[in-house]
Amino acid sequence: MTCGATSGPHASLDLRRLFWHHWTIMGSTMGNAAEYSEVVRRLGMGELRPVVDRVFPLDRVREAYERLAKGPTVGESRG
Repeated sequence: MTCGATSGPHASLDLRRLFWHHWTIMGSTMGNAAEYSEVVRRLGMGELRPVVDRVFPLDRVREAYERLAKGPTVGESRG
């Protein structure tokens, strides 16, 4: 699985493995082009801000990762 295209629009794939393992390639977006444009517009206007649950200094990266791995985090449902 890959999320996003932060490394660019091109990817390399060994097609033999794709066929041998019967993998599925499926694309997904979080909305259509108009919805994306509206989100970008609102971000540019400062109307949308990310919610930051907690900030850790770099020297506590292990603790931050462990907290993330264990949860709970903002937006997570435990029910």
